[in-house]
Amino acid sequence: MAMDLLRLLQLDNTSAPSRQRQIKLVLIIAIVLYFGSAFAFTFAFLSTRSTASNTQSEVQDLSVNTASSLPSESLIELPHESMYLTNSTAIVAGTVTKLRVVPNSKPAQRTAYLLVIEHDLERQFLFPSSTDLNDGVEFSINMFVAGTFKAALFSEGLLHHDSAPWELPGWDKKSYFDAPKLDKLHQFELHITEPSATSSPQERLEKHLKKLPICKPAMLENLQQGGRYISSDLFPYTSSSSRAGSRLVFLPATCQLYYYTPQESHTCLHSKNITFLGDSTLEENMTDLVSRLAFKLGDARIPEPVTECPLSKCGNREQSFPMPGRPGKPNNFITHIWGATEIPCWNGQGASAFRNPLFVEWTKFKISYPEFCHHWEDKLSFPAEEYFPKGGRWEQKLSKKQDVLVYTSGLHDLSAFATKPDLNYTLTDYEGQIDYVMKELKDLAKLKVYVAVNPFVGRHGFPARYINDAAKRLSKKHGFLYLDQNGAQLHRLGVSGDPVIGDWIHAHATDHSRTAYTNANSVIFLNALCSK
Repeated sequence: MAMDLLRLLQLDNTSAPSRQRQIKLVLIIAIVLYFGSAFAFTFAFLSTRSTASNTQSEVQDLSVNTASSLPSESLIELPHESMYLTNSTAIVAGTVTKLRVVPNSKPAQRTAYLLVIEHDLERQFLFPSSTDLNDGVEFSINMFVAGTFKAALFSEGLLHHDSAPWELPGWDKKSYFDAPKLDKLHQFELHITEPSATSSPQERLEKHLKKLPICKPAMLENLQQGGRYISSDLFPYTSSSSRAGSRLVFLPATCQLYYYTPQESHTCLHSKNITFLGDSTLEENMTDLVSRLAFKLGDARIPEPVTECPLSKCGNREQSFPMPGRPGKPNNFITHIWGATEIPCWNGQGASAFRNPLFVEWTKFKISYPEFCHHWEDKLSFPAEEYFPKGGRWEQKLSKKQDVLVYTSGLHDLSAFATKPDLNYTLTDYEGQIDYVMKELKDLAKLKVYVAVNPFVGRHGFPARYINDAAKRLSKKHGFLYLDQNGAQLHRLGVSGDPVIGDWIHAHATDHSRTAYTNANSVIFLNALCSK
């Protein structure tokens, strides 16, 4: 622009003094224009920086708002993680509330979190319903009952992302059975209110039940997540006799168990020979099932008709219950055979006991002839002294197929891994050994059932879950129906970190009386054996 002005001046015929004054004026105008343009550019640049800065500030605030504490969430800071609870000031019965647990830093190992929620009328044990790439987890909470619930967040230990837990440093062999206790990270309360619309826990539960089918046998293989125990008084259509005197009954997440009355149970099972082959936890299940059939649901102890087998000589580890026979027909039996060790009084062999061919044949014999526990000599035609534990032989009888065989093996296997190095039996041998046992047993019954090993309530459960996964695969291979009683037993964990009843393995009370949890197991069996 200044050069244009100078060219115009060169064409002007004015006098020299006038031309000098014009040149000065042009130079002044050029200088003003130059600095004005520079100032304008600088101002525009700074304005742009300011706008960009403000925009970025808004994004950061939004990011914090999104990734951290939402307005509808409450925050609990723990030493290694933070907890966020949605709708914390207005948790409503019958609606879903989310609890997020987020590590405070990206760890090399991920934490296995567990959540327990308990109330007199309803209780749940929960695994996380989802995880994210930063090792955060989310629990989904939906209770039917309103009130103040106790809750506790537990850690089951740290895992390498791609490693099995027993490969972790410090995971000792002794921990396979006597596992470490859970770490309680935080205990708190959940205040759950009634919804504004008029409803009751019974109505909410009834509405939920209408969406659930009756459990079919195939649905009983995975009861781990989302189930609950809830007051039997809230159920709209279960009779008091079907509840077996239990104040709480088990409700899985994806189907509803049919709670059989004693008469219905008897009608289904009275014509079947049923053999339980396992350990003390399976014996609990057998006696609870028998108590239904004996119409003695309110009694604390095992019904009188149950007979200890004379050859066991070790308490009630082998016992039998004769079912009343039809006219002209022999009795049928519900029998528990000890399958965890070669000798019933021993502990800690598990499936490795079946390495002894004589024990294999002895077990097959007892399954094929359940009357072995009653009238031994006149029924089986050979002396009671001639039996396996004393090294004798018995009259050879052909194996024959019975109605139902229920098998489990795991607790004594884990004990063997931990305490019996002389057996040369390790965790990696388990799947192959169970494969062999199932192959030997599969032709002995029309219906074959494998029962998941009881969870280690209040303790690290990695080993039990590992062997249950292996047994589940093998059950499919050999035609066994897999029952996840583990899913019903997990809920025995209390917010204290200890079992609410029984010990860390057994669900019976300390006086061996039946409980809501053993009752749930017997109901699971009935839903498998007497499917509606």
